[in-house]
Amino acid sequence: MVICSMKKSDPHSAAIPLLNNAEALKTILSTFNAPHEAVLIADEHERILHFNPAAEKMFGLTATQTLGLKLNQLIAPQTNGKRAKTKVSGLLELARAQSVPFLGRHSTGKHLLLEAFLKQTETEGKTMYALMLRRLIAPAKTADGNSTVEMRATIFNAAYEFLGLLQPDGALLDANSAALDFVGVTLADVKGRPFGETPWWAHDEVGRAQLQAGIAAAARGEFVRFEARHHGALGDEITVDFSLKPVRDRHGAIILLVPEGRDITERKQHEAALQHAYDELERKVQERTAALLQAQIALQANEARFACIINSAMDAIISVDEHQKIVLFNPAAEKMFGYQNGEMIGQPLERLLPAGLSAAHAEHIRRFSKTGETARAMEALGAVSGVRQTGEEFPIEAAISQMETGGRKLYTVILRDITHRREAEKQLREQAALLNQAREAIISSDLKGHIQFWNHGAEQVYGWMAEEVIGRNLRDLVHRNQPPAISAESERAKAALATGEWHGELRHFTKTAREITVDCHISLVRDDKGQPASFLIINSDITEQKQLEAQLLRAQRMESIGTLAGGIAHDLNNILSPLSMGLQMMQMKYTDEYAQKMLGMMSANVQRGAEMVKQILQFARGISGERISVQLKHIAKDLLKLLAETFPKSITLKQKFAENPALVLGDATQLHQVLLNLCINARDAMPNGGTLTIGLENIYLNPTYPPLAPDAKPGPYVVLSITDTGEGITPENLARIFDPFFTTKDAGKGTGLGLSTVFGIVRAHDGFITVASEPGRGAQFKVYLPALATPSVPLNVNRQHTPPAGQGELILVVDDESAIREMSRAALEAWGYRVLTAENGAAAVALYAQRQDEVQLVITDLQMPKLGGTTLISLLRQINPQSRIICCTGSADAEQNDELARLGIRHFLPKPLNVEALLHAIAQALHDT
Repeated sequence: MVICSMKKSDPHSAAIPLLNNAEALKTILSTFNAPHEAVLIADEHERILHFNPAAEKMFGLTATQTLGLKLNQLIAPQTNGKRAKTKVSGLLELARAQSVPFLGRHSTGKHLLLEAFLKQTETEGKTMYALMLRRLIAPAKTADGNSTVEMRATIFNAAYEFLGLLQPDGALLDANSAALDFVGVTLADVKGRPFGETPWWAHDEVGRAQLQAGIAAAARGEFVRFEARHHGALGDEITVDFSLKPVRDRHGAIILLVPEGRDITERKQHEAALQHAYDELERKVQERTAALLQAQIALQANEARFACIINSAMDAIISVDEHQKIVLFNPAAEKMFGYQNGEMIGQPLERLLPAGLSAAHAEHIRRFSKTGETARAMEALGAVSGVRQTGEEFPIEAAISQMETGGRKLYTVILRDITHRREAEKQLREQAALLNQAREAIISSDLKGHIQFWNHGAEQVYGWMAEEVIGRNLRDLVHRNQPPAISAESERAKAALATGEWHGELRHFTKTAREITVDCHISLVRDDKGQPASFLIINSDITEQKQLEAQLLRAQRMESIGTLAGGIAHDLNNILSPLSMGLQMMQMKYTDEYAQKMLGMMSANVQRGAEMVKQILQFARGISGERISVQLKHIAKDLLKLLAETFPKSITLKQKFAENPALVLGDATQLHQVLLNLCINARDAMPNGGTLTIGLENIYLNPTYPPLAPDAKPGPYVVLSITDTGEGITPENLARIFDPFFTTKDAGKGTGLGLSTVFGIVRAHDGFITVASEPGRGAQFKVYLPALATPSVPLNVNRQHTPPAGQGELILVVDDESAIREMSRAALEAWGYRVLTAENGAAAVALYAQRQDEVQLVITDLQMPKLGGTTLISLLRQINPQSRIICCTGSADAEQNDELARLGIRHFLPKPLNVEALLHAIAQALHDT
């Protein structure tokens, strides 16, 4: 390509002589020894004057087509929004010192990587610049491949578009200079990161979501394309036509994804400007049309002006006479329907209408002609259809008017093609439908909080219908005019304005004043100029989730405290066992009245301590009593009789029992204790009187519904409810009411073990308990117990009233507590048995191995150091499978121990030990075959 710049000459006068001056042309071309290269001649205004055949082939244009074109029309524009396009003069300046690579543009739009060479010459006293263009072709690959790699890098980085390389999973491998420079990073800053987390997508949440879906689609071999928004390092924001192409290896496997972004900001701005101009013109055309139709006779005198206005209109304007023959068909109508003006003049208007609309249109014109009623605004006639030359039907809006001129009626119709608007409206409807499918509340508001959009999910969460809330302030709705909450909401809005988003948990109110907890995410939405425009709010109702979390935390806390309580109870049982047995033996030895009185008092206190330990164990793991089929209705009725006699007369007792409550499997005594404890608590909550209601009902927990408690299982339940109208429970106390030793009663009026015991018993019966209460509005406890399908039969053990005496049998007592060992020895020897003792499992194994033929019974504690009770029993069974063994334990769940059951252990003795119970257990074990 040769570019000539001629000084002090008129471009219009110099153009023809230069092309016709063969000698001057030959002089210019002789500066290059390359007759087959692309050559171009231009004047000082960069207007093309000569285009040789090689240049025609390179750019796909003929010399005639290029004559008079500006040079920059052959150069590919840059894509960065605020960077200036390359100027030819700048290219000449660079080319004086060296050859310059740049991108040319083929007539098809394809980019050409070119290299420019410049030489200067003088012809007829004028300075000329010769510029030759040569296509850059990659050199033959060297042994180490460097030339090919460098050429590819040159092409990659010379592109004005944003180019990159991704792994199939979306990780960034490379990006060209244009892309990196735009966001102000180096390749090292972003290489290896997921593409969606790079600076190009940091400000486009919608585009980032489209990108994730696009990467997955491209990884399946699909071509992906959509529009996105990028923010540059200089604060510039551009709109990008983004595409994602998969690259396959020779086996067809996808090995790379190639992202490409083309800056279409100017195009979008032009489109917006055109749309604005279109809308403005639409308004003006409507106004002007009214004036034109009223002054049509006057306009006929100025036909040229009238034709100019009609021909410049963006809407189709068609006039017909009384017979519906077309007399005016403007250029916009030609473009809309595909017919030329000459084809349609004199043709019937129905040629442009669908067959089914012709009769209706004729009737409308007839009625219009008689009544004189005109519709001058778009949409006044509603949407109708037109037919293009190709037979395609399309939607249009029409406005019609009539006038008389020269005794003839003329009807003028202004038509607008609304195909694209219909598609946009359909897309908006589809998007709204998708938003309405979401269970979350999706809300859009302006910056002051006035609601603009309210989806079906919001209707479900808050109870307000969309038509009730549009235009109202969101803060007033969900905070119910509570100033502190509204003030906090304003602070969150400020935070969203400052950072672009806010996320957290909030307390809101529904239409029915029900308080809910929502997980709130507020995002700031900006307009096309980047200015804050509105808030997008997504709220998820997590009320049930928070309740379940609180219940789970409570259950975990109770389990931890229960474990601690169980350990304490075990130690207390070891302390009380020798006291209990010692006092019993002393009562048998000292029979005088004073001694019996003192020993009786001590025994009563020991028994009281044992009962307290039992209560702790009931809380810790539940104590397993006799389990039978229990009808809670009978227990409740018996208790109501007792309460009627003992409770203050100011408390009214009520019952709400189902007709046939199901049976439950449980310990009647313990269930009676549960009901009694809950009723006493209700009484204490109503010091001034009130109503206490006991209810029974059958329910079935469906597995598809959220559980009422973390340990709730699907199935049939009997629900025992105790409801009072008392003082209620504060939220801070509600979370602690089942904790042992926690009480709100005055000192001396409560131990804090009542509700913890209830919790332990209910859990031991495979049930759960819920509480609902508000201060001043009473409380309701609901106990859920699994319902029985069929009754069960209790296992009763008949015990003798008088312990049998021993016959010299040898018994091995194993316990790590020396006091228990010595008291057990004294009691058993006093009752006719011989006794061996061992302080741990290892000593017991040694003794038993030596005297297994003599030892007829082993009594062992389960929790011992060195060698625990379970391991000891396993070793004894290996020595003698027929050995008789009694397990002593303070634990409530030993009898349900699967390992002990496998070892054949059937006899258990609870701590604290009692002489009578010990002797009965020994007698039963010795006679058990």
